[in-house]
Amino acid sequence: MEFNSTLLIQLGIYLGLIFILKILFFDPILKLLNKREALTEGKKEEASGMREKITAIRIKFDSKMSEVKQSLEGQRQIELKMVKERAEQKLSEAKSKVERKLIDHQIEMEAELKRLRGQLPQLSSEISNEITKAILGAKVVRS
Repeated sequence: MEFNSTLLIQLGIYLGLIFILKILFFDPILKLLNKREALTEGKKEEASGMREKITAIRIKFDSKMSEVKQSLEGQRQIELKMVKERAEQKLSEAKSKVERKLIDHQIEMEAELKRLRGQLPQLSSEISNEITKAILGAKVVRS
């Protein structure tokens, strides 16, 4: 194998080209790729931190929502109890009013019955006179 100067020149050109390409092309490209990788990693870490915050917020929200639901359920039970008590009270009042009216009507009916019983002998006498009159056509006097 023969070595001549062309081989050395070609080797020099090749090494020069590699050196120039490294400085002008490969180093800036590698620098951009490393910067891009660093930004991507930073964004991944930021996204991971946000996921953790979201999870913590969701847990806090669920906890507060549970507390609010329990509180509202307690208030609902209290209100329901109060409404039932009011309804029972109004029902009791209405029942006592009806009972009073019933007693008043019974008293009135007994008074009317007593009055009518007092009038019964007189009415009986009048009716028997009318019947006798109708049958006999004459007036019968009763003592």
